[in-house]
Amino acid sequence: MRKRGNAWRPWRPRGFVEFVLLAGLSGALLLGGCSRPWSKLEEGSYERGRSEVEGGALQQAIDDLKLFIRRNPQDPRAAEAQFLVAKAYMDMDDYPVAAVEFEILQVDYPTSSFTDAAAFLEAMCYAKQVPDYRLDQTVTYKAVEKLQNYLRQHPSGEHVEEARQELAKLQDQLERKHFEEAAFYKRRGYLDAAHQVFENILSENPSTERRPRILLNLAEIDFKLENFDEAQRHLQEIIQRWPESSERRQAEKLLKKIEKKRAELESEEAQP
Repeated sequence: MRKRGNAWRPWRPRGFVEFVLLAGLSGALLLGGCSRPWSKLEEGSYERGRSEVEGGALQQAIDDLKLFIRRNPQDPRAAEAQFLVAKAYMDMDDYPVAAVEFEILQVDYPTSSFTDAAAFLEAMCYAKQVPDYRLDQTVTYKAVEKLQNYLRQHPSGEHVEEARQELAKLQDQLERKHFEEAAFYKRRGYLDAAHQVFENILSENPSTERRPRILLNLAEIDFKLENFDEAQRHLQEIIQRWPESSERRQAEKLLKKIEKKRAELESEEAQP
């Protein structure tokens, strides 16, 4: 320690502060170089773009890979580069752009080994944008269309089971949307419109889990419209196929109401 005046301070060699600053800067540069292995690779090269993807520098990867594709559209690695571009956009949650990039891959490189995954992930980009069932379902229909296309064009694809599961989930959401629409029409008294929507649901998916509820709604509408035969047909199906359900108990009550109403009408007709 060296004494200066009445205060004691640790002694440092001349130029110590400058040495520390220089060492810190050198270390930062060295670490920066180690954490960015692509920095020494040629800009716009496949190798640099792939290295950036692996390092998580997705926007930089997109720029370099797009430049590589533009310069080398016939390169054997161009299809993979296009796939990496699309996947990078998807990983950045930019699903609309990612969907377009996956579609470009399928159009520009139709024989590539990446087309199966590209077709599936394109569909999933639309599925990722699906809103709550109460909102407009335009993008849901698009996702369903893309998943159906994938299953049709890649029946032995690597993602068939995933595609089927996602398709079933989206179709259920659309069905729920239609069910709620029909229920709304029914509450507002638009019975013909409600009846048509309920019928459409059963036509599109006869084995739906909502079938007993839909049949009960149809029977209630038919009762109000005095289509008693149709109402009874729906109710009998509920009683026979779902004997333990809550719909069965409601169906039995409605059958009694139908019988009573018919008796009343027949009595009125019999009066002179």
